[in-house]
Amino acid sequence: MQALRILAIATLIAFTYSVELCQTCQTLCQFDATACRKACDVLCSKEPSPILPDRSKTPGAIFQNATVDEVCEPGYAKRHRNVSEALKKQVYAEYGIFTHKAGDYEIDHLISLELGGSNDITNLWPQSFITKPWNAHVKDTLENKLHELICSKKVPMKTAQQEIATNWIDAYHKYVGPTPSE
Repeated sequence: MQALRILAIATLIAFTYSVELCQTCQTLCQFDATACRKACDVLCSKEPSPILPDRSKTPGAIFQNATVDEVCEPGYAKRHRNVSEALKKQVYAEYGIFTHKAGDYEIDHLISLELGGSNDITNLWPQSFITKPWNAHVKDTLENKLHELICSKKVPMKTAQQEIATNWIDAYHKYVGPTPSE
């Protein structure tokens, strides 16, 4: 019964953000499971998260046989992109995101396909489009820069994969430049 009340409140929060509803959700979860508290935190936050993926869920994964020549072929990423809606829902659930507005997040490849990343769940995470300054658009800039650098043989593919998987914001500073302005 408690779980149904929490689910009903969480659904209502997703459609009509309200401080009172969030406080109610958090009160109901106070003595409940961690997942419930996390769901309330995500639903009630004013700034979407995560900005960085949880490394225990998304350490990054690559196509083991991908070569620089292959990933640098035009159309490579399009030919290899294969993430089902069911897998996307699973990723959102693992991160405690049970509802969200269209355009708030994308299921992103931590190591992008253009860098030899795979479609495995260990390489996927919900990345925000609306957090500032760090969001999916900014990470796309980094991915494009790293793709350019590996294709011009200025950075080894393995290095690009490791750096973006370790901390994409640090990699942005190293390869693109200072924090983008909002």
